[in-house]
Amino acid sequence: MGPGRRRWRWGFRRRSRSRCLLVDGNLRGPALHTKFHVERAPGLTEVVRDGAGVARVAHATAVPRLTLLTSGSEVRSPQSFFQLPAFREHLQAWTRDYAYVVFDSVSFGPVADPLSLGQAVSGAVMVVEAGRTVREVAAETAEEMRRAGIRLLGAVLNRRRFYVPDWIYRRV
Repeated sequence: MGPGRRRWRWGFRRRSRSRCLLVDGNLRGPALHTKFHVERAPGLTEVVRDGAGVARVAHATAVPRLTLLTSGSEVRSPQSFFQLPAFREHLQAWTRDYAYVVFDSVSFGPVADPLSLGQAVSGAVMVVEAGRTVREVAAETAEEMRRAGIRLLGAVLNRRRFYVPDWIYRRV
């Protein structure tokens, strides 16, 4: 194992012990507050609009070093929310305070929210639902994201089912 390999492993371990901020950026149908059993507001919208401190609003989770920032109260135009200068300022501050800032967003498609959010952050990961998302639609969405200037970091295949064929059950 060469010295380059050791440096990479050390850096990975160091980053894995770093803090992560999970932000519910789905302003149309937020769900993270229910999954973590916390109140929806105050949250992201109060931090950006009212200047509420993240330390006061964010929730500690059972996952070590993971902090949750819920979506907050409703906004009139979610698509323009991520273009606000105040949002960009807070995003810069969060990237200084946390090793990772991860946003959950509404699905890419008929609304402009994920497009605005994707242009504000350093990269996006596309989540594709197995058995539901058509390959061509996923490829077209990825291309549309690239055209919009969004750096696509990769994709995650979600809800993949591994079925065991009947002939294996008969042999066991």
